[in-house]
Amino acid sequence: MEGLLERPDWLGPLKKDLFDYLDSSLAHERKVLSAMKFATLLHDVGKPSTFAFREGRPRFIGHDKEGAAIAKKIALRLKLSGREVSFIETLVRHHMRPGLLAAQGEASPKAIYRFFRDTKADGVAVLLLSLADRLSAQGPAVTPLDNEKNFSLVSRMLEDFFRAPEKVCPAPLLNGKEVMEILEIKSGPQVGKILQELVEAQVQGVLDEKEEAIAWLKRR
Repeated sequence: MEGLLERPDWLGPLKKDLFDYLDSSLAHERKVLSAMKFATLLHDVGKPSTFAFREGRPRFIGHDKEGAAIAKKIALRLKLSGREVSFIETLVRHHMRPGLLAAQGEASPKAIYRFFRDTKADGVAVLLLSLADRLSAQGPAVTPLDNEKNFSLVSRMLEDFFRAPEKVCPAPLLNGKEVMEILEIKSGPQVGKILQELVEAQVQGVLDEKEEAIAWLKRR
């Protein structure tokens, strides 16, 4: 992590935004950077309990989710604030996601939206942790192309977060009340599901105007 932050040239014009984010207070005047370093220390804590040999090689399937539960317990035992506990748990739980997106090729607008939907502003720290984790990997299976893919994805997602917030947290074209009135349905889980579909259609460029959203809603 230190090495990554000591070579901020890859960030370009986002350097100040990122360092302001890391220097911001998370809780009780403790900085985001400090909590991120602690989460980095714990990010693979779930590996021992998920270790298994499969297809002739060691695997740690589910270590991110297992690690998140363990990290939360550790943070609570240390009497960290609720905000710090949530932050650390989020980083450990989601640290694999950016690397998986990079491995799949160009991440879709929907995938990027869903990432930030699940991680909120903590997603910035998740991206940094994931990149540092990937760059620290060693062995013949690690190629310069893999590293370039991860750099490219993280840079793009950070740019979306800091420069194009409408991509990561768009203002919905319709609200729940409007959805219920248009479809003549009552409040319930279905409304939330429909709103989620609407927002995902927005970030993919399918819907741009309120009238389009209404027409889309009536057609579904």
